[in-house]
Amino acid sequence: TVLPSQVHAEATFDLYRAARNAQEVEIATQAAAETRAALEKCIGSRPEEAQAWLQLSSLFEWEGQISEGRDVLRSALSLQPADDSLHSNHARLSRAIGGFEEVVSAYAHFLKEHPDSALGHWYYGVDSFELALAGVDAGADTRASFASAEASFSNCRALEGSYEESCLGYEVMCRAGVGLAMFKAGEVREAQRAFLSMEQLFEGGLAW
Repeated sequence: TVLPSQVHAEATFDLYRAARNAQEVEIATQAAAETRAALEKCIGSRPEEAQAWLQLSSLFEWEGQISEGRDVLRSALSLQPADDSLHSNHARLSRAIGGFEEVVSAYAHFLKEHPDSALGHWYYGVDSFELALAGVDAGADTRASFASAEASFSNCRALEGSYEESCLGYEVMCRAGVGLAMFKAGEVREAQRAFLSMEQLFEGGLAW
């Protein structure tokens, strides 16, 4: 059953976006307030449904309040830790706030509360990998970061088998990253071992 407050929220959000695009400030301001009130009423009635949380976060984003939008999603994830749409938007806004490092920090916190979340491990792993890769380009020693990312992907596929192929792809790239970091540090023999270990993950891993 669709809540009347949900219908109201969708109508006023449409009005808000149209007013913003038309630069009608007074109408947009009033519509934003009505939309927020309606969405908060929806959340109060059905906190288990993600859509109202996502719309409220989107409203804050439209208003340029990225941190507030991310906080809404963080609250939603505390109730719905397995919702992919909440995670993807939470990671996106975290990235907008502080890049890969902010996502890693946010998901390190999330995983303390939800250690068995496959999606938590996935997003921690993805941005840990990207952060480590950027560190290699900057000449930093990122072996520990690659190892942390690999462990997170391993946890992710252990918790959710449907992610196995994607996680293994990242895991083999993490080992390649370790090898690259060692090679750049002049540790040629260790780098060779790291590259060869790619084949241990799955047949053909070295050629990935």
